[in-house]
Amino acid sequence: MKFLDVPELEDINERLNCLDLGDRILNARLEAYTCRPYKEDKKLLSEISRKYNDDGVGRGQCNSPLGSMKLPSTRKLFSQLISVMNQSFIDYDFRDASPDNFKPVSLSEASRAINMHVLDPVEKEVPGLKASFWHTVDEFMDLNAADVYRYESNLDLDVFTKGKLFSCNFFFINRKKSRLVFFAAGAVSSLHSAASELQTPIASMMDMEDGACCEEGGSDDDSCQVLSSSWMGSVTLVADSNTKPARPS
Repeated sequence: MKFLDVPELEDINERLNCLDLGDRILNARLEAYTCRPYKEDKKLLSEISRKYNDDGVGRGQCNSPLGSMKLPSTRKLFSQLISVMNQSFIDYDFRDASPDNFKPVSLSEASRAINMHVLDPVEKEVPGLKASFWHTVDEFMDLNAADVYRYESNLDLDVFTKGKLFSCNFFFINRKKSRLVFFAAGAVSSLHSAASELQTPIASMMDMEDGACCEEGGSDDDSCQVLSSSWMGSVTLVADSNTKPARPS
């Protein structure tokens, strides 16, 4: 999976970056990837295949919302979703995530959630963004031909953890185009902390590929990691981001 620089998506991202909506601070982003496997993807798929080909893995552990983990196609899909999460949130390692954390959803279900939690509230501040968002994604992906999946962390039931109001993570995959678009969004209550202590960690959590955690005058690294953890759930924090492979070039 290789990150794709798509100027049209970046334009959308600029308008969704750390928005103060009064009662909440919202941050969201779109990322595009090619589905072509690279060295790290092949290594990850091999690890997953070994795990689920093991005779010691019970039948219940092989059944998942993605399908049977005994099937090569399901293992490939799972590895693609994990690869995207690892590249998008580079301070975290999702290799130990469960297939149960990923669920297929309909396009209408995903669009309703994105509209309700993100685009409708933002439309009041940035008129025209909603139409631009869906037009841009559809032009790049052909949404009617895409499969859609949702990532659910183990902490989604505890929606008020660390002031979190919501988070959502959707994958749109068009296999004919060999493209994937990842949409991640979240909001925390403005009342959870003073704005000067809160906005920088959110922005940095959603922009980890730039290697920045806190801007000058913002909170320290621990604050960033705590807030990120409340969004992402039970994943492994990478102690040294330099030890984790960068996006394939």
